[in-house]
Amino acid sequence: MKNFISDCINGDALIEELDDYVDYWTEHHEKLGLSLREYLGMSVEEYGYFLVDEDYLADIVYAHEYKINIQDVIRDAENNLPLAARAEKANETKRIQDWLNNIEDK
Repeated sequence: MKNFISDCINGDALIEELDDYVDYWTEHHEKLGLSLREYLGMSVEEYGYFLVDEDYLADIVYAHEYKINIQDVIRDAENNLPLAARAEKANETKRIQDWLNNIEDK
C-alpha cells in the first residue's frame, strides 16, 4: 500500500510535504478507512516518536528505507551527537519509551 513513508523512499514525496498528506487524510479519512498513523505508514512505536517530536520523521523514513529498527537508528544518531544535544534527545527517547510502555500495558 502506498503511504507517505513509501512515497518519500520512492522519491514521490518530500518530508516537507507531510502537511499535504495530513490535510488529505483529514479530508478523506472516512473513505480511506485508515488511521493517520497507518496512512503515513508508521508503526505504533514510530508514531509515538513522531508525536513527541516531528524531527524524528527523517529517522523514521531512514529506518524504513534500510529496514532498521527505529530505536537502533535513534540510538546511533544520539551516539553521534555533541554531548549537550545527546542529553536532550536521550530525555525525549526515555519519555517516548515510557509512553509506549503505558500503551502496551493497557
